[in-house]
Amino acid sequence: MQGHTGGKQTSRLTLLLTWLIFAVTAVAQTPPPPSFIAKADFFVGQTPNGVAVADLNGDGIPDAVVSNHGSNNVSVLLGNGDGTLQAAVNYAVGTSPSAVQIGDFNGDGKLDLIVTNQESSSISVLLGNGDGTFQAQKTTNLPSGSYPSAFAVGDFNDDKKLDIGVLISVPAQGTYAIAVLVGNGDGSFQAPVNYSSGAQPSAIQTGDFNGDGKTDLVTLNFDNGGQVSVYPGNGDGTFQSAVNTLVTAAFSTMVVADFNRDGFADVAVQGFILLGNGDGTFQTPTPSVLGPVSAAGDFNGDGIIDLASSNGNTTTVWLGTGGGDFKQSSSFTAAGQALAVGDFSQDGKLDLISVGLAGGGGNLGIASVALGRGDGTFLVSSSIPVKIPGEVGTPIFLTSADFNGDSKPDIAALVQVRNDLDVVAILPGDGNGVFQPAILTRIHTTSAVSITAADLNKDGKLDLVVADSDGNFIVLLGKGDGTFEPEVDYPGGGRSGRGGRLQSGWERRHRGRQRQHKKCVGQLRQRRWNLRRCREHFSW
Repeated sequence: MQGHTGGKQTSRLTLLLTWLIFAVTAVAQTPPPPSFIAKADFFVGQTPNGVAVADLNGDGIPDAVVSNHGSNNVSVLLGNGDGTLQAAVNYAVGTSPSAVQIGDFNGDGKLDLIVTNQESSSISVLLGNGDGTFQAQKTTNLPSGSYPSAFAVGDFNDDKKLDIGVLISVPAQGTYAIAVLVGNGDGSFQAPVNYSSGAQPSAIQTGDFNGDGKTDLVTLNFDNGGQVSVYPGNGDGTFQSAVNTLVTAAFSTMVVADFNRDGFADVAVQGFILLGNGDGTFQTPTPSVLGPVSAAGDFNGDGIIDLASSNGNTTTVWLGTGGGDFKQSSSFTAAGQALAVGDFSQDGKLDLISVGLAGGGGNLGIASVALGRGDGTFLVSSSIPVKIPGEVGTPIFLTSADFNGDSKPDIAALVQVRNDLDVVAILPGDGNGVFQPAILTRIHTTSAVSITAADLNKDGKLDLVVADSDGNFIVLLGKGDGTFEPEVDYPGGGRSGRGGRLQSGWERRHRGRQRQHKKCVGQLRQRRWNLRRCREHFSW
């Protein structure tokens, strides 16, 4: 049922209740205080390994695209604007896709998808229709055995057409390279030009590291035990030899941003921060407690870049100080093979989306959205449920509304206790999805079947109406603090609600009574009937 305030539907309270039922609940970590609403999971393809975020259908709401290594497709999940995503629509790509990005590759103003495919050594471009749907893939083949993995997108030759730099293997030489493919502006590319990338490169990004206004490339590779290599761009689609900085972080993701606000591009990798000098070189790498970082954004609204990392099972947010270092904020459990950032709930606060396996064995993938509260900490999803009293195995009926006047949604649970009277439990909420221990009110029935909230006496305080399977109504007038006045009973056509035992022949009339009760509750909500009319309605 939906909660009401002053007899009006409150969609925000209903949404919160939906999240509670879906995710069970969320509990705060102590310390620090939490700030991301519990995540929700959405099914994608098999073995997802990449995610990108953009507004694909022009409605102003972020959407997500996931590459699925195990099912040879990408999943497109359109955002609803409330932190949830629509069911995935899958599009075929090459064999074993490894990464996905979004951009306008044919210059029509509509966003397209681009995917690297490891086993088929190819690149797939899916041209967008502008409405969140996509055309069949256009394929660019690389030499056999290239096994393309991570890639970066940018305009390398300043012709207003998107180009890409892809990490590949060169099996004939037993080496690795960056394959630079200049875009033709129609979703296709010119023949690749290779640049030596160092051994086993794991990440590639773009940035202007020497301040000349031309796009440079930067990679993380395993040469010399781990190094960051900057390839200065010439502005014509070609690149100079690498300038290397040693680090001991290989096989990691990488983020490029200005972490110390000096106007120069910096690099973050697992365990190190590299602050740029503005000439294509870096200061001595600063050791850091950072995990494998793969997303950046201002998560606490202070105007300073923060980072998010994932070790595959746990996502952690690191708050930037503005001086180029970071401190851990909070973490939450989520399948995290890849991360991306977007405001999926349209509240002006950045959210996180991660992709990984659904768990329980197998390779079914999920995309998980964690809704940010704007302070950089988290309220995490948990397997610990809200403590609601009642006998295990008996039904629980719920409604959500503000019963104590603090403008924060509370939960009202109608629970059945075997061999005892039923109970109304009010769980006060703190506005963050966390609920305090229940305030209990026993009611004189053992067969309650529904509960609804409304301001019946128009005193500005929410009341409760409980119906039982005999057609009786129990009214609890709210005091405005989460407690209620003594119940008022309105007997239906059978026994009084104070007995609560099912009358003889109830089974024959059960379905009819359900229909009548539904009508009555609907009329109460719309204030077309009062309780006397409902009682008469049940008196047959």
